[in-house]
Amino acid sequence: MGIFSKKNNDTLVLLMPDGSVPKFGGQDGFNKFIDDLTITPEKYDGSKGIAQSDMKAYIDATASLQLLGIDDGSTEKIYAYGPIVISDLPGYRGEMQGNGVVTENFLIVTFAYGLGINYFVAPYDEVTGVQSLGSLAAEFSFRNSMFFDKKGKQHLQSQNIILICKTGKDGHENRRAFSMWHTNAHMVKRQFKNE
Repeated sequence: MGIFSKKNNDTLVLLMPDGSVPKFGGQDGFNKFIDDLTITPEKYDGSKGIAQSDMKAYIDATASLQLLGIDDGSTEKIYAYGPIVISDLPGYRGEMQGNGVVTENFLIVTFAYGLGINYFVAPYDEVTGVQSLGSLAAEFSFRNSMFFDKKGKQHLQSQNIILICKTGKDGHENRRAFSMWHTNAHMVKRQFKNE
C-alpha cells in the first residue's frame, strides 16, 4: 500500500485551500508540496489569511487553546491543525480519532469520548524521544504532559503515546492532516537539533 492509496485501492484525495488538486510532477514536486505544508516558526509570519475551506477547523483549534487556557488570543501561534489518531492514553483502549493542533510550544490532541471532549496537551520542550512506526505513524515519549477527561486534569509523567496521520475521503482534511503531521515532526525535531 503506497502513500497515495487506501484500502480497496481507493485513491487518497488532496485538495488545496482553493479546491484545486495539487500537481506534484514527481517526487521532487511532492517533496516541495510537503515542505509547503510544513509550517515552521521560520516561515510563519502570521499574515496569511485562513481559507474558507479551513475556517471551521481553525476556529475549533483556536477554541481548544482558549478552553485549555493556553492562549489569551495573542501569544500562542497556531501553526497547523488537522485529523489525527491517538492511542496509548491511560484508561483508554484502542485508537481514538480526533484533531491535532500544533502551536509554537504545544502539541494538543482533542477527541470525543462518550458525551465529552478529551484533551491531551504536551509541551514540545518535554519530548524525550520518538520512534517511527511507519511513514505516517510514530510513538512519542513525553517527560511531562497533561490529560483532561471526565476525571479532570491528570498530570502524566514519562508518558508514551502513539500518533497516526488520519486520512479519509475529504481532500481538505487530508491536506490539513499532512500539514499537522509534518509540522508536528518539525517541531519535535527542533528539540533534538543540538544532540
